[in-house]
Amino acid sequence: TDKTVVNASTAATISRAKMVDKIKGGWMGALWANFTGLPSEFQYIVAPGTDESFKWVLSDVYVTDDDTSMEYTFLHMMEVYGVNDITYEDMVSEWIYHFQDYIWEGNYYARQLMLQGKVPPETGKAGFNKTPEAIDAQIECEVFGMVTPAMPQNAYGRTKWWMATVGDGVVLENAAFYAMLCSNAFTYDSVYENMEDVRSRFDDNGTTAKIYDTVKELYEKNPDDWRKTRSAIHSKYYNGYNLDCRINFAATIMALFYGQGDYEKTVKVGVLAGYDNE
Repeated sequence: TDKTVVNASTAATISRAKMVDKIKGGWMGALWANFTGLPSEFQYIVAPGTDESFKWVLSDVYVTDDDTSMEYTFLHMMEVYGVNDITYEDMVSEWIYHFQDYIWEGNYYARQLMLQGKVPPETGKAGFNKTPEAIDAQIECEVFGMVTPAMPQNAYGRTKWWMATVGDGVVLENAAFYAMLCSNAFTYDSVYENMEDVRSRFDDNGTTAKIYDTVKELYEKNPDDWRKTRSAIHSKYYNGYNLDCRINFAATIMALFYGQGDYEKTVKVGVLAGYDNE
């Protein structure tokens, strides 16, 4: 209706004003963090940054980058074809037309495969895509949570369907985890409770759940020393590839735990943790 958005599956009712505020906050938060992290992207690998502060990169106008440009175009596709009606065949023509530059790794190889006649999900699968476990899928997935307010399971399936275009395996589960956090954010005020709810929806034996559980355990052992936790996850998950989905997912979950719901603290840990500053 004009005044509310109702999710019948969970009986959640969200005012239009709250929904708009949440979406705006999500986009602005992503832009602020993206551009604040760019100066130190790939600068902290073996060890995190040693500073106790960081410089915000804020603006009233931002150019797009690979963290957001893909999502803007996904929204365009939903508007043109219908949120639930776009096909993988449609996606090929849209990708070839819109994504002609400033794409890398899984996204780049997916487009190259499309030019060769391949259609998703082959374009993201291991054996076809050269970097199927790069972080592409998990840096361009928030939109699927924003279009599914308080519907995390819907966000899960939607994210995995779309992101199979560029990735395979654990990166799709990681991406779904992020999108579900965004979906839950419409009704959860506590970041911790949001994360715990999303975690409960994943198989305990899956890689995504295991990474989450490992980071949570490290956080509980070292609640006042995120760098000690970062050292432990580096030893466990870093494989020499700075864009690997596992180490970047672990660093992001770490930032959420240590940020304790404070946006500035969360960005600080995320930026200084390093890797791709995801």
